Amino acid sequence: MENNILDRGINSCTGCGACAIACPVSAITIGFSSEGFLIPEVNDHLCTNCGICKDVCYQYYDGSSIKSCSDFKGKTIIAVLNNYLEQMSEVSTAGVATQLARYYYKENYNVCGVILTSDNETCEHIVVKNIEDINKIKGSKYLQSNTVKAFQELIDSDKKSIVFGLPCQIYGLKQLIKQKNLEDKFILVDFFCAGIPTINLWRKYIDFIIRIMGLSDVCNVNFRSKAQGWHKFSIELTDRNGKKYRQNIFNDMFFSFYLKRTCLNEACYNCMFRNGIAFSDIRLGDFWGEKYRIFDDGVELVVLVTKKGEESWDNVNSSFRFEYVQTEDILKSQKKLNIPIPEEYEDLLRTLASGEKLEVINSQFKINLKGYK
Repeated sequence: MENNILDRGINSCTGCGACAIACPVSAITIGFSSEGFLIPEVNDHLCTNCGICKDVCYQYYDGSSIKSCSDFKGKTIIAVLNNYLEQMSEVSTAGVATQLARYYYKENYNVCGVILTSDNETCEHIVVKNIEDINKIKGSKYLQSNTVKAFQELIDSDKKSIVFGLPCQIYGLKQLIKQKNLEDKFILVDFFCAGIPTINLWRKYIDFIIRIMGLSDVCNVNFRSKAQGWHKFSIELTDRNGKKYRQNIFNDMFFSFYLKRTCLNEACYNCMFRNGIAFSDIRLGDFWGEKYRIFDDGVELVVLVTKKGEESWDNVNSSFRFEYVQTEDILKSQKKLNIPIPEEYEDLLRTLASGEKLEVINSQFKINLKGYK
């Protein structure tokens, strides 16, 4: 019997990439499946069945032994209302991640975050090389990112690091640095996550924008433009001729598929880390809900999970106007319930992987008639 990450299949694989880094013989590579999700591939000729890859894998994490953090009861919860150092329109919410990145870059830390690749088709984690690179990792990206190259660089580095990623990615990295006794060298920041869609949706969406909206070569993407406000944020794409497409997310084709949770990675539908379990030092998110409804520049939810997180926040909090809130406010801000897998899930993934156009798929599966989750 195989003693590697494939012995349970890949249905619950998050694509975090930790297994590829952990493998002592480089038998594991990460690439996109036909369904459009990052998955591992194991070279049987190289694999020694040592099982080390399973030690860092989300699929083998036993959450039953850890009580949910009661929505972070006992943790410091903060609502960040304003950013004093830059225009609020330049960041997705209030810019806490950006200020952390800038502070620790100046402190000679490695700073690691997500960028869209040069072709705007996929995302990857990078290690920032200059202060201008922080603008590249600024802002939300609603796509799965490949972590392997960047995380390996951090582990091999002599410098300390601050890393921004999804909860599953941070979990994988946490297990890697525990194995190597490097925890003191890392500050880990994750986000309240609603899941990631297949990359096939994004690729069809770009084709749709070019064909139907008349853009030529898309060179800039802003997933969270506040041109129409924070509560009704917009997606904005710009081509090399300066022509723009901007649409409120509730009227946009990509966000219609995404916000209705039609084609997420299978692991996202019952993610353990959605329910108060965090392996990060800080968790960030949007403070949605009634409490700050009158604020339309962006209110950020900050959870200080560890002592290290508290110390990191203390280094940047003078840049913000903020207030402390109760843990129960998280329930009103971020939905934690698991999401049922749609009945047509497998058919939709196959169709998104086909040559069919996005608007035809939208009509075929009646996406426009579905309710938001």
